[in-house]
Amino acid sequence: MNIEIVETLPDQHAKRVKELLRQCFSDAGLSDDERQERADRFCSRADTWRYVVALNGTDTVVGFATVYRRQIERNGASVALGGLGNVCTDPEWRHQGIASAVSAAAVEVMKHAKCDIAYLCAAVDDPGIVRLYGQCGFVPLCRPHTFFGSSGRLYEDSDAMIAPICSPAVYNAVLTSTEPFHIGIGNW
Repeated sequence: MNIEIVETLPDQHAKRVKELLRQCFSDAGLSDDERQERADRFCSRADTWRYVVALNGTDTVVGFATVYRRQIERNGASVALGGLGNVCTDPEWRHQGIASAVSAAAVEVMKHAKCDIAYLCAAVDDPGIVRLYGQCGFVPLCRPHTFFGSSGRLYEDSDAMIAPICSPAVYNAVLTSTEPFHIGIGNW
């Protein structure tokens, strides 16, 4: 397996990545209203920093992740928030360390991008998911986080995990605060 970090997806990988995302994050069972809300919540393409692509021996994409980066304000200070999203693995390649490898590579990208902390949303009630991202330093936030959708609607969820990247002080302050963690516009 080979891991590549790219700014834009090469044409030869873009179609396969789209297929993987459809397999892993299908909206087939959603109503039109649910699809519209999902689009409102996950409206952060402008924050895309890099892509992490896992390729098998024949250069076929078998795993993928998106790395995000945005500036947010927290207690009057600017914070470089890194994000990990769209982590997916081809079903035939699961349980071979691919999601772990793309997640670890994404964290390294966030270090290079000088992100203070990293955020992701995940099924924090699933011990396997918590273990997967825990290998890269993520821990459940254990309280709500908020963000604005593209419509301006304020959303509140409780599925956040965060990790220290370049600022342990910011990480500790976010982790120990009792206030909801506001991540800006759009979820990842």
